[in-house]
Order: sequence, then C-alpha cells, then structure tokens
Amino acid sequence: MRFSTAAAPNARVARIALWLSLTLVASPAAAQRELSAFNLPAQPLKQALIEFSRQSRVQILFPDELVEGRTAPAVSGRFSNQDALAMLLAGSGFVPDFEDARTVRLVAQAPVAPTPVPGRVAAALPPRPEEIVVTGTRIRGTVPVGSEMITLDRSAIDLAGRSTATELLRIVPQNTSLAVNDEVRVGITQNVQNTAFGSSANLRGLGPAATLVLFNGHRMAPTSAGAFVDVSQIPLSAIERIEIVADGASSIYGSDAIGGVINFVLRHDFRGSEVSVRNEFADGINRFTASAITGASWDGGNLFVGYEHHHQTSLSAKDRDYYTSDLRRFGGPDLRAAGNIPGTISANGTTYALPPNQNGRNLSAASLVPGTSNPYDNDLDASILPTQRRDSFSGSVQQALNDTISVNADGFYSRRSFGTYLTTGNSVLTVPRSNPFFVSPVAGAQSVTVLYSLRDDLGAPFGHGTSQNYSLNGGVSAKLGASWRASLSASYAADITHERVENVANTTALNAALADPDPATAFNPFASQSVTNPATLDAIRGYTADRHQRFRIKSAALRADGGLFDLPGGSVRLAAGAEYRLQGYDDTNFSFSSGTRPALSAPSSLRRRIASFDAELLVPIFGQGNELPGFHRLDISASARTERYSDVGRTTNPKFGVGWLPVEGVALRGSWGTSFRAPLLTQLGDPTILSTIVPDARSPTGRSNVVAILGNNRDLKPEKATTWSAGADLTPRQLPGLKISGTYFSIDYRNRILNLAAETAQVLVREDIYAGLITRNPSAAQVQALYDSPFLVAGSARFPANTIAAIIDGRFNNVGVVHESGFDFSASWELNTSQGVFIPVIGIAWITDYTVGRTATAPVSSSLNRSGSPIDLRGRAGVAWTKGRYDGSLFVNYVNAYHNFSVIPVAQVDSLTTVDAQIGFRFGCVAVAGDACQVQLTVQNLLDQKPPVFVNTAGRVAYDPEQASAIGRVIALDLTLRF
Repeated sequence: MRFSTAAAPNARVARIALWLSLTLVASPAAAQRELSAFNLPAQPLKQALIEFSRQSRVQILFPDELVEGRTAPAVSGRFSNQDALAMLLAGSGFVPDFEDARTVRLVAQAPVAPTPVPGRVAAALPPRPEEIVVTGTRIRGTVPVGSEMITLDRSAIDLAGRSTATELLRIVPQNTSLAVNDEVRVGITQNVQNTAFGSSANLRGLGPAATLVLFNGHRMAPTSAGAFVDVSQIPLSAIERIEIVADGASSIYGSDAIGGVINFVLRHDFRGSEVSVRNEFADGINRFTASAITGASWDGGNLFVGYEHHHQTSLSAKDRDYYTSDLRRFGGPDLRAAGNIPGTISANGTTYALPPNQNGRNLSAASLVPGTSNPYDNDLDASILPTQRRDSFSGSVQQALNDTISVNADGFYSRRSFGTYLTTGNSVLTVPRSNPFFVSPVAGAQSVTVLYSLRDDLGAPFGHGTSQNYSLNGGVSAKLGASWRASLSASYAADITHERVENVANTTALNAALADPDPATAFNPFASQSVTNPATLDAIRGYTADRHQRFRIKSAALRADGGLFDLPGGSVRLAAGAEYRLQGYDDTNFSFSSGTRPALSAPSSLRRRIASFDAELLVPIFGQGNELPGFHRLDISASARTERYSDVGRTTNPKFGVGWLPVEGVALRGSWGTSFRAPLLTQLGDPTILSTIVPDARSPTGRSNVVAILGNNRDLKPEKATTWSAGADLTPRQLPGLKISGTYFSIDYRNRILNLAAETAQVLVREDIYAGLITRNPSAAQVQALYDSPFLVAGSARFPANTIAAIIDGRFNNVGVVHESGFDFSASWELNTSQGVFIPVIGIAWITDYTVGRTATAPVSSSLNRSGSPIDLRGRAGVAWTKGRYDGSLFVNYVNAYHNFSVIPVAQVDSLTTVDAQIGFRFGCVAVAGDACQVQLTVQNLLDQKPPVFVNTAGRVAYDPEQASAIGRVIALDLTLRF
C-alpha cells in the first residue's frame, strides 16, 4: 500500500484569489478549531487534499488507492479545519482521524458515529458544500461553467489594507474606474448627479448602471434616482468574501448585469468575536474605522451580528494645488470668476474693479478703472472630499427546524451623513440707483451690474444631508427527496437620501435689500469686505435642493434545484425559479432661492412591476465515471431568464457555458450569452418641447429655426448586449503552487440609452452622426402637433411652421452602440523557502478594443484611452511574504496613459504608478487568555504620487477624479483582537 502525504509548508501558508489571500495564524493548540479561508474548486480528491493542506497547515496521510478516481466538491468560505475537511470528504466513505492538531490520517468511515476529537468546539457543521450557492449560478455546490469568478476572501480583504468597499474596488483591474465617487458630486464624464457623495462600481468601463451589485445574493437599492448602487454603504468588516463575475449574467439575475456582477457575501458562519480599530492619516485628511463582530453556532443554526463605524474628515481644496479654477500653470484656461469681494462692475461691455480696502460708502466714478477686474478662484472655498460619518449594522441567522426545513434571515442597515463646502457661485447683482451706496462709471445710469461673491456675507455654499441604505432578506428552504431543495424568499431594500444646500441667497429678498434706500438696512455690494447689517443678511439667506429621494425594491422568489438523472459523467442538475419584483421611486425637492416661501418642484412618484422566470441546466458529459484521455472532465451549462416589465415590455436572455479539463492541471472554459439593462424609471417620463435656433451646415446663414424634443422618453426599450468569453486556468503539477489564468472577452452593446440634449447645437452640423434623430423640412401639421403638445415649454417662441428647418429628437433614446474586447490575466506562485513563504502575484486587465457609435447609423470610432472611456491597461503586481507570526507585502498599481479629449488640442494624460506596502505581526493577547491579536501597518501610495495632470474644464480642476484620487499617501495602523 502506497501512502501519500499532503504536507503543509513550514511557515504560514497563503493562497491567491486574483492577487493574494493569506490564511490567519493560530496557535497549534487551536489548529483544529481555527477558522481559515478556503477556496477549493471541485477537483480530484487527491489534489483537493493537497490544496487543503496548503491552506490550513495541516498534514494529511492517506493511501493513494483510497482517493484515486474520486472527486471532491467545491469548498469556499471561512471554516474550521475539521469542518472544511469533512466537507471535502462528504460522500467519499472516509473520515479524518486527527493524530494531533497538525496531523490527520484518512480512515474508512465506521458504521457508527466516530468519537469526537477532544477539545473540538461543540457546534453544528456549516452548510455542506452541496448547499453553497456562489455568484453566477443558481445550482448549489457548483461554480459558473464557462465564466471566470474572481474571489476576494476575508484574508485578501484584510491584506488589501483598505477600510471601505470604495477603496477596495479601486485596485480591482476589471473595475476600470470609479465613474462616480465621493470626489465627484456631478459626473464629469458620467452623466450622474451624485448629490449624496456615493461611490459606484464600473466593471469593464460600461458605466455604473451596467454593473449589478448584490449584497448576499440580493439586489441592493440604487441611489441617485436609480443610477447606481452606492457601494460605500457596505460595511467591509461584515463581508466574508467578494465574488466578481466580469461577464454578462442577465440569464441568471436579469437587468443591469452587462459588465458583470459584484456580490458582497455576508459573514454567516463566523464563531467567536472580533474587535478592530483602524486609523488612517494623510495630508489634510484623516479616517477612523472601528468595528465589532460576533458569531455563534448551535445545534442546527448559527448567528452573526456586526457593527462598523467610519468617520472621514473633509479634504479642503486649499490643501491641493491642482484643485483650482486657474488652470494656466497646467496648460489650461483661467476659469476664475470675475465676481469677487470686492466685486467687479460691468457696464457697456467694460469691467471696472472695485478698489480694495474700503467700506463702499465713499466711492465715485473716478475711483473705477476701466478694463480691470477682481477675479476669484471659486474652488478655494470648496471641499475635495466631504466630511462623512457612517454607522452600519449587519447580521444573519440560520436555523434548521428539522431534518427537512430550515429558515434564514440576513440584512444590513447603513446611515451615512455628509457635509461639504461647494464651489462658490458668481452672483450677478443689479443694483438700482435707490441703493444708498450706489456708484456707476456711466453718468446718469439708473442701475449698475456688479459681479459679486456672497461668500463673506453668507459663507461658502454648504451641502449636507444623510444617505440611508438597507436590505432585509428572509426565507425558508426545504429538502425534497435525495437531491432536490426548494426555497421561498422575500426581500426588501431601500435607499433614502436627503440633501440641502445652505448659504445661498434668496434673490427676491436680495433684490429688495439692494433697492432699500436706508443705509442701515440696505445691502452694500461695493465694499471690499462684508459690511451689510447682519439682520439684512439673515433676511436674504435661503437654501436650494432641500431634496428627499427614496428608491425601494420589494421582491419574492420561489426556487428549486436538484438532480434530474445520472449520466456516466455525473448527475444532470436543474435549477429553476420565479420572481416578482416591485420598484418604486419618490422624489420631492423644495427650494427657497426666490419668492417669499419655499417652492416645491414637481414631485415624482414612479412605480414598476417585474415578473420573471429563469432556469439553468448543468450537464456533465465526462467526469469521474467515464473520463477518457483528453476528457478528464467536460461540463456544459445552459441558462435563460425571461422578464416582463410593466413599462418597457418583455426581454429574454440565454447563456451557454462549457468547462473542459483535458488533463489534470489544465482547465479550459468558454461562455456566450445576452444581457440587458432596463431604462431608469426617471428616464420614462414626459419630454420637454421648445423652439430654438441652432447652427445648420445646410443653411445659407449658418443657422436655422428648429423644434427640439428634449428630456425623457416613454418609448425607451431595454439596452441589450451580446457577450462571449474564452479562457484557461493552469495549475501544473510540475510547479506546485503555480496558478495562471487568462480570459478573452467580447461585448457588443447596443440600444444604449443616451441623452443628446447637450448636443442639440451639433446635430445639424454633424448629420453623418445624428441623421436618425433629424426630421428635415417637417410639414406644417408635424410642427403644429408639437406646438399643441402639453409638453411645450410655457412661453416658448413659436416660429412659423414654414421657417422650421428640422425637428430634432434630443430625448433619451436607444441609439448608442459599443464594442469592447480584451484580456484578463492573473498569476501567482507560492514559493516555500527557509526564509518563509514568498508569493509573487500579478493581475492585469488589458482592453484591446473599445469602439463607440453615438447613434445606430453613425460611423463607429475608437474611444479607447479617451477621457470618460476605459483605459487599455490596468494592473496590480507584487509579492507577499509570510514567516511565522510575521507577514508583509509590496504591490505596484499601474494605470496606463490616456488622452484628454475635453480640451483642444487633445492632451496626453500621463500614466500613474503607485506603490502599496504592508507589514503585520500576530501575537497572543495577555488580557484575555487564548486571544489572538494582530497589528498591521499599511502605506498606500508609498511614494506620494500626485494624480497626472488632467485639465478638467467641466470640473474646474487639474486632475481626473474618475481615475485618480486626491488623497495621496495614506498611512494606516490596524489593531485587531480575536477571541
């Protein structure tokens, strides 16, 4: 009888999931019950035992003939060594026999229950592997066939040294940018109003709405009128792992999963308690995070509860020289406003700077110099990053009622408050002669225009508010026979935001104060500092955007999966389900910027109903029972989902996948499918119609009268995409510990919803692009029908019908097309040496093609490496080291150069390379016997690299917040106590 040994390395063992994932050290006495992060795919049992040994530091002895020809199920999650090994051996007929804490021998299963190992925690086993459902599939105990799944487990999250989900996603290469983040209030290249300072994911660079974000497998409620899911609300300390499928997944999940799916999986099998404190320091900004989690298991159930507090101070524009309206030193224009304090008088096309160091009471025309002005950098009063405070609660509970039925519930609640100083606006004041401080360079003028900043009078505009996001999910599941399981679940998710902007003027009250003849109460805009009566300032103080938004999702689902029949290669399995979902959006917006009382903008109350049915089939063509040379394993999957929307109709999306293991250590895969994204509720409203004059290449005068239809569109249809991918995963036996993965992907994205209202002036100049949106020489009846529409802007000019050269449809329309393709590559190698375990790793996302057409009939052109579009190359590479209680890592992050097309001439934006370093130490805690403590020092952007120069005229700054951060070097110190 020949024995094999799956031996653990001499030092702490690490495994890689994309870049790196390190298991946690425990004392030898606790090795059997210590929790480790496992990610073991379904594979031959012998190889699975070897991988288990590497990840747990447990040596396994077994006769070769016991494991030959046997296959182990997938095991993914955080389990004790005993529980994980029991799951690997489930159904094999063998059980582990621990000789000591670090050595185990496999023995044939006895007909009676084995004697418990002394010292083992008396707790229920976590879910068997056949009960585990991972992202990208509905079939329990399997991984998505044909698609690569990127998993960041708890150890990888800890090693990344990030305190928020927002920061963690920055280093995922497939997440091509943070299209929306807390440095972007109004989307610069993404048309998103980020009024609550949330952050989005953006897989493949297709936009935040094309990435589906799940919490524990359930949809999160989106923010900003449904435009994106705010990942900053997710408490990272409560997350066991993050599963990313960067492939179309509408056949499983429905809308939004065009670029892929990100699933934040909640801890649910955690045992014990953990308290963690983290302090982060950077130039001009600090962050503090504290968390406490606890979990317990009992006969047939488990419980997890977590709390996290996160606080961030604001980062002022004064602390970063590239956050400025004066872009001349960066090669851009001077965008400073003429409105300052002292202000600038404008008369007959000439400006006159009000002189400094005076109180505005004794000015004369002679003191005003023509051609002068008082410019002001409006950004100096602003915050780059807001003050934020977030408190998050999370939890889960599972309980088996008997051998057949179990119940479960999970959820989280986050409340985030924010406050930020906004760019100071430029007020254009009309001051009448009745003002007691009136002065004008024009003799006899009855009024004068003053360009003025109210920042000294009212303070810089200040935006503040709250954002709440929560998800509550519950269900019951039942075993139906030997392999089938059915479940009934219900979910409720909501995102509620409130914001308000203070320190703005009520123009009605301001104009009255400007006309006031009493010098004791009149507003004085001519002084070089604020000299107006405080009571007058209080009277003119107003506010804008006192806005409440609420997005809700209610859903119920009935699902079942199990085996249909057996083939020589294994069991044919089916998963099927039906789901009903309600979505609602409510919006109210008050403003007190004019008038004598707050005004309510038109409120919104929108509803949508979705009914769906999906099915997924897994067919093992070759497997343990009939493998042949070249066909060690071959699986084929097919899935489809049909959904009916109450407002945009029906859509059906299939997907096919294949997984092939020709030989041990080589896995090939491929997938093909279609995906879709439904229009936002807020895009399906009524349009706006108006007459206007625009440039026209056909007109002798160069301009023509047109009727423009702008805004929303009730006829929108879902966006659609066809995606396919092919890849390979290599784990050569000759090079133990080496893992190489490569994937090619292709996405054809059509019927993209674009709002061309801002491009109305270009439509008749570029008919080669916009021809499908133009009706040339419309009939009088066509024009009159638009004039008679209730959506015509009140007071809009009505040019005679015979003078209308065209009707322009600038609404949201299904007109855009995108083709994207590229490669993902990752590799890692675990090297055991006398100086410890060294693990070099690399992860690269390389986009080779990104072509865009503004309309379906327009010529397509490459937008790769253009501002607002994906950058062709992003990557992260480095090495981790562990020896005994010590560990460390050094990583390099790279973003390739690209071009800034928002300026003329087009400018090159340099590449960005940053370095992250980390060192950690684990030690026993004296305060509580048996505690395990860890201290960790992390430095992000070690060399303090500034963002590359990007002249951002829309944002009035000199960097691109979608691709780089203004924070700079961050030094973080973590202390964690586990017991």
